[in-house]
Amino acid sequence: MKKKAGMIFAAGLLALTAACGQGTGKTETTPEATAAATTAAAETKAAETKAEEMKTAETKAEETKAEETKAAEDKVYKNSKGWQVRYDPSLIEVKEEKDGATFTYTGEAEGTDKVTISFAEGKQPEELLYELTSSWGDQEKIDRSEGFFPGAPENWAFWRVMNADTASDGIARTAIAGEYNGGVLYFDVETTPTGDDATDMQVSDVLAEVIDSIEFENFEPQTMYEYVPGTYTQTITEEIEGTDTTYEYSVILNKDHSGKICMQDDIDIYWSSIELMDANTPGVAWEYDIEGDNLMLNQDGIWLTFTK
Repeated sequence: MKKKAGMIFAAGLLALTAACGQGTGKTETTPEATAAATTAAAETKAAETKAEEMKTAETKAEETKAEETKAAEDKVYKNSKGWQVRYDPSLIEVKEEKDGATFTYTGEAEGTDKVTISFAEGKQPEELLYELTSSWGDQEKIDRSEGFFPGAPENWAFWRVMNADTASDGIARTAIAGEYNGGVLYFDVETTPTGDDATDMQVSDVLAEVIDSIEFENFEPQTMYEYVPGTYTQTITEEIEGTDTTYEYSVILNKDHSGKICMQDDIDIYWSSIELMDANTPGVAWEYDIEGDNLMLNQDGIWLTFTK
């Protein structure tokens, strides 16, 4: 498209310069020709931009229509514990369980591919995850992390993952659990790789869509770490050239698990149960602990104490 438009513009410019040079034996570029060429270039650029915008709008319209069609074809499962998910009935079979439901992939695959969403009372998330993952095999091969709760990013969850290539039976497993309305809501995911990337991606996408679609009637505030949020400060006085200079550093932890470390620089963070994670630099984190009103922060092997 751009190449063709450029060729048309070049042909027009040649015609203009040829007309200006008739009867003189040489070709000259007049101000009028330059202005005309500039106008032609602007018009060509505008036409290209409009064409691209129309193409983008058409693509977005097609994607929106496809999403709306899929949403209309999806079914909704509602659970008595106040949560619901959408699923594709042509690829997912639903089985009601005692404490939740299992969504099993029925398309082309090998082995069992499913996600079970359940509610448990009288337990803590990490306690439940320990019980759930104890049958996975070598515990050293399980990746442990924390992050936002599916469908409720203002709340927190604990994650456990065992990849298929490290599992003794070749099954990939993921478990997610978080405090939910006086108990624990958790996701137990199993997938069996086929070795075909397209098939495996299809299975993963369909099960992920079930989890990502979850909605809640009323997700009550989590209470496990309600003692954590607050502003913790540390005051340091140094003598510089005979004059005492006082510095105040702080660690700010918000209820939504965001926060900020304010020392030499201000660093945006997210806080988990054991780490303060740099919000802008993946893999960078600081170990911390809270005892009463004191927050201890591990700064390059030195534990600094901040008071709430």
